[in-house]
Amino acid sequence: MNLQKIALVMAAVAGLAICGTAQASPEISPKNKVAIEAFYGALNTHDLSKLDDAVSVDWDDRPLAPQQAPGREGFKPTVKYFFAAFPNLHVTNEQVVEDGNFVVVRSTLSGTQSGEFSGMAPSGKHFSITVMDMHEMRDGKIIRTWHVEDWLGMMFQTGAWPAKK
Repeated sequence: MNLQKIALVMAAVAGLAICGTAQASPEISPKNKVAIEAFYGALNTHDLSKLDDAVSVDWDDRPLAPQQAPGREGFKPTVKYFFAAFPNLHVTNEQVVEDGNFVVVRSTLSGTQSGEFSGMAPSGKHFSITVMDMHEMRDGKIIRTWHVEDWLGMMFQTGAWPAKK
C-alpha cells in the first residue's frame, strides 16, 4: 500500500471535495457566494455539472492528485473515483471568509469507506476530518484552489494506519 499516494489523491479530492451544506456567510460577495455554493454542492449532490458554474476551465487545483489532469475536466474523474470509494462523501462548511479576491473555507469532510481506495480494501468504517481550502476568485469563478486535508486522520479512523503486519 502506497500511503503517500493515498494522501495525495485524498488531498486533491478534498480540494474538489470540500463540499458543504452550510451556506456561505452573508459577507461573501454575491458572485463569489454562488460559485462557492455550486462547488461544494457539486460534491454533496454528486452532480459534477455544477462545477462548470463554479470553476474556470483552466482551474489550478493545488496539489493535483496522482494521475489527475489539470483543469476543471481533469478534476471530474478524480471526484468520481472518490465517490466510488466513499459513496456517502459529504462536506459541511463550518466557516467561510472572504478577503479581497480570496475565499477561505474551513470544512468537515466525512464518509464511509465502502469501496477500494488507493490500495486500501473497503473498511466499512466512517471517518470525519478537517479540510481547509483557499480559493482565488475572478469574475465569480474559482480560478485556483489550495487545499489541506487531515488524510492521516482518515487513515487512523478507517483502520488503514498504522499498517498491519
